[in-house]
Amino acid sequence: MLAPIRLYISTKYNNTTPSDIPLLSQVQAYYYTRLQTSTDAEDKELVLREDINIEHILYLALSKPTVDEPTFRATDYFVSTLTHHQPRPTVLCSVARSAHPQKSALDSLSHLGIYKPARLNKASCLHALGGLLLQLGQPAEAMELFFVERDIYLSCGIPARRLSWSDITIGRSYYELGDYLNADAVYQNAIRCRKYVLFQGKVDRDAEALFRLQLGKIKALRGEPGAVDWCLASIVVR
Repeated sequence: MLAPIRLYISTKYNNTTPSDIPLLSQVQAYYYTRLQTSTDAEDKELVLREDINIEHILYLALSKPTVDEPTFRATDYFVSTLTHHQPRPTVLCSVARSAHPQKSALDSLSHLGIYKPARLNKASCLHALGGLLLQLGQPAEAMELFFVERDIYLSCGIPARRLSWSDITIGRSYYELGDYLNADAVYQNAIRCRKYVLFQGKVDRDAEALFRLQLGKIKALRGEPGAVDWCLASIVVR
């Protein structure tokens, strides 16, 4: 196990500005590599053993004036593993939300269908953090991140019909809040958008099946007719 992070950011050996801490860059590279190349079992072991160290590293990296793709990806991997194996509150939500993605040469080509990688990785990172908040029973806070995530995707030129999993999590947040009316509206709109997807793969079919299943649950809770039909339709779609 690595030495405590306080040694890497100590003013005795380093400057206090994150971008000017030489030892920090080495430990950051170590964790980034481990998170992105390890197997699921290794990820679990690493996160369970060194979650505080990793969280501090990511917090410092996300606090920089601009944040690169590897940092967003590492945060995504870390939070996803945390959610599945050791869900707990994290200090990363607010700093990730306010992080400014580093610009790349591809940004100017977004009109050609080449999306902005750092911004997309930020969106994925926010999705993971929102999922953690949902797991912790904080749907209102989760939904805030999901809406920011969705706005990023749309601003990068990704059409609404391709945002199935964003719609699923927003709908689930409303559902967990007991706001069945808005949850219903989100799922209904998502299904309408799916009609414009010409070639639907398994992921698309799974998403639509989940939309229909959730609509069935909502209608059952609200005592509306057709709940069973929606649930059965979810099986047919898949």
